[in-house]
Amino acid sequence: MPRIGNRTIGEFSRGWRRRGSAPLIASCGALVFVLVIAACSGVNDNGTTLDTLATMEARQNQSPPPAATLDPSSGPPAPAQLAALGQQLYGSMGCLACHSVEGSPSVGPTWQGLWMSDVPLADGSTVVADEQYISTAILDPDAQIHDGFPNMMPPFEGRLDENQISALIEYIKTLE
Repeated sequence: MPRIGNRTIGEFSRGWRRRGSAPLIASCGALVFVLVIAACSGVNDNGTTLDTLATMEARQNQSPPPAATLDPSSGPPAPAQLAALGQQLYGSMGCLACHSVEGSPSVGPTWQGLWMSDVPLADGSTVVADEQYISTAILDPDAQIHDGFPNMMPPFEGRLDENQISALIEYIKTLE
């Protein structure tokens, strides 16, 4: 039988219970539980969850969705149709893993209020978030890096067509 000093473990624990240490043991157990849960949730140094980073990596290797759900024979799509497609692409292409649409902090800059705003760049300059900037940011994220955010975004050159980029831009325009 395992012993602690000259007593068995059972004798040792009965001595603790007699001295009223049950609340202390319960508190320690609760603390250990909370610490294990916190450790398993995996928050990165910059505040992003490890699940988000894993999702982002999985999305990088994913093949692009179908070109569009728009009917080209019906003429140019209305802005509302493009925005709806952009919102769908925001989810299916994994943009939501890094860019919020309601202003909350994330791995990348929020899309809320982005359209036509002044964007500070890592080189100290500023650019207006117009169609050209957003298109370039999607296709070649290394070209102009948003200040305060590490460039972790993969390039989408060859993964998105013009309609899809236009759809994402129309969706961004709706996020005031």
